[in-house]
Amino acid sequence: IYIFGGLFKKLRLWVLFNTPAEMVGAQMEPGMAQIERLHSDVSCMCAELALQMDNISVAFKLLSNNSINKPYHLNTLLLLCNLYLKNMDYTNVVKLLCDPTQKNLPITIFNDEKMWKRLSLAHYYLQNFDESLLAVNKALDLSQGQQDPCLYILNCRIFLQAPVSKYHLKDMVPTFEKTLELTQSLQVPPLHIEALLSRAQLFVKHGDLDRAKMDLSDSMSILNAKNVSRHFEQNDFLMKTSFTYLFSASLEDCAEKSLAHLDYARDNVHHPQESAPPLTQMRAIFRCILGVDLN
Repeated sequence: IYIFGGLFKKLRLWVLFNTPAEMVGAQMEPGMAQIERLHSDVSCMCAELALQMDNISVAFKLLSNNSINKPYHLNTLLLLCNLYLKNMDYTNVVKLLCDPTQKNLPITIFNDEKMWKRLSLAHYYLQNFDESLLAVNKALDLSQGQQDPCLYILNCRIFLQAPVSKYHLKDMVPTFEKTLELTQSLQVPPLHIEALLSRAQLFVKHGDLDRAKMDLSDSMSILNAKNVSRHFEQNDFLMKTSFTYLFSASLEDCAEKSLAHLDYARDNVHHPQESAPPLTQMRAIFRCILGVDLN
């Protein structure tokens, strides 16, 4: 990172001090502009690498210098948003982008789907769900056929957080159905499970337990499929499995069925410390209710 930065500074100075006088002016400006543009692009690549290495301070320094010279450089803005999101500094994402409709941003930035996606995420984590929904809908409008399933998942999550009185269930279900169709067609099991579990929670929230149980049953079928875990990060798979079986156990109408779900999850999936305690505790509760092997 530092080597690249040093080389570009030296290159810029070399051009400035070694350009013949007759080339200064109109002929020199395009070359300098190209060097400046290249410098911004390489700085962004270095900052992205620093972010991947969790070196927040180096990434912030590179991106801050870029934003001073080019405040509307798209990659710089996107990477700054990534940095703030990674650091859970959601307020600064909103401050950086503000309300794009009021900020007179260049059209290339205003019409960038990735920028709206980051703004929606920031508002979501700040629990500004109305603003988050507006931003994610704008991102979906701009995606133009290149459908990002994560945008649909975010839309589902926003609906899930809304008060029961805000939207009718029948108005929200099509978004979940579209998300499930998309994640299934793209063969992305982690996001498909995410959509099923989100819709199951939505159904419970609106009192439709039968449809919630159907979504949970579909989730269990997918999670139990052979080799499906290879599509997940290990911790994500275990946490989703635990949540699915805990959720299913909580909706059953008798303790025996609930305990059967919990026994299956305990006996057929190897759980580390992070995902095991909720299953163990809930299983102990139902065993006490049933008076099964209390020792």
